[in-house]
Amino acid sequence: MMRKKLVIFFIFWMFLSVPGLSWEGCCGRKRLSVEGKVLEWRPPLLVVETRRGETLYVRLGPYRFWGKRKLALRPGERVFLQGWLCGEIFLPEVIRFRGKELRLRDERGRPLWNRPWMKRGYKFRRWW
Repeated sequence: MMRKKLVIFFIFWMFLSVPGLSWEGCCGRKRLSVEGKVLEWRPPLLVVETRRGETLYVRLGPYRFWGKRKLALRPGERVFLQGWLCGEIFLPEVIRFRGKELRLRDERGRPLWNRPWMKRGYKFRRWW
């Protein structure tokens, strides 16, 4: 009986813990805010030159996510990014440009385009 409870607990723990552990392993949750100028825009990749002259590669998300919003970034345009640096790729939570703000990920860094309610066009809400 005790063994059965232990196995059930272990399976439950694995189900809840693995997504969180895999996210922590990539980025370590170090948030950055960056302002810069667009060098190139080819969804899903944005290349930005920061004020310090560094080149930043930004992963925007799938093209269909941008296509629905009919947004395009032009070379030379100023952008403000908040998100996480994961190796050489920057994963943005928020992008601000031309007085607009586009949220790509939630506060934990999970993509919003994978959420079922985002596909239907609803605003962000939790199911629980």
